Amino acid sequence: MGMRVMAWLKRLFSRQPARPENLSLEIDSIVEKFQIVKEAKRLASMGLPSFHEKKPTQKEIEVVEHLNLMREEIQRHHVRQSESIQSKVVGMELNYKALQSDALNAEFERQTRKLMDEQGDWLKKLAYNAMVRFKELEVFKKKNGLEREANYPSSSGLVLRYSILVFLVAVEGVLNANFFAEGLSSGLIGGFVYAALLAGINVLGCFFLGKFAVPWIVSRPIAGKMFGAVSVLFAACFMLMVAMSIGHIREQLMAGATNPTQQAWEAMQTHFFGLNDLVSWFLVAWCCMP
Repeated sequence: MGMRVMAWLKRLFSRQPARPENLSLEIDSIVEKFQIVKEAKRLASMGLPSFHEKKPTQKEIEVVEHLNLMREEIQRHHVRQSESIQSKVVGMELNYKALQSDALNAEFERQTRKLMDEQGDWLKKLAYNAMVRFKELEVFKKKNGLEREANYPSSSGLVLRYSILVFLVAVEGVLNANFFAEGLSSGLIGGFVYAALLAGINVLGCFFLGKFAVPWIVSRPIAGKMFGAVSVLFAACFMLMVAMSIGHIREQLMAGATNPTQQAWEAMQTHFFGLNDLVSWFLVAWCCMP
């Protein structure tokens, strides 16, 4: 490419505008053109011009006018020459940019081919895996009668959901802490620990059941629907079991039991709904709220 640029530059500056032949300021040519020597001899023979004459002769006026015209013509010639050179320089810059763009395009294509050669097998594997997953998705949608596209939660959405889960555990622990504190010597701190532990079991258990088991109830296959229905019943029983456990544990704490969890379990086996305190029933109702 460098040799082509040099050859183009030589052709560019070899075609300069030619200077007109008649633009000559040589003294001999001017003297010969206006026959100044002959005119001087003629005037000298007549004793002209006089010693005190200040007005130029006609021939001198003609020479001055000729020189002014020549000067203006030479200036115009140099202006035209400068404009021609400027236009050629601009053309050279444009041509250089075009050559540079061609070189960059060629380099980009070379790098692209190199990358495709190096990563071709990996890209083919990715394309094959994507095609297989797409076919699996189509089969799944057809099997389950789905027409809409899958809804994938964003990362921020997942963070928000799990933050709400932790918030629910904390809120339920705070609200229940006062009820448990009535039967504990450690006061609100011990009540909050008890309440947060039981609230975590309640909320997390319901969360996993609702995320992985209960949605099967909307499945088209009969087996899936039956599993979903059983999951709904199990989730309801789980919520009731945890709620009654919380109520019985509170009653054992209020009774001053040495081992409140064990005695609460024994009481649940003999009298499952045998709660004697209104606050305990309030805790059961609160824990069963969706």
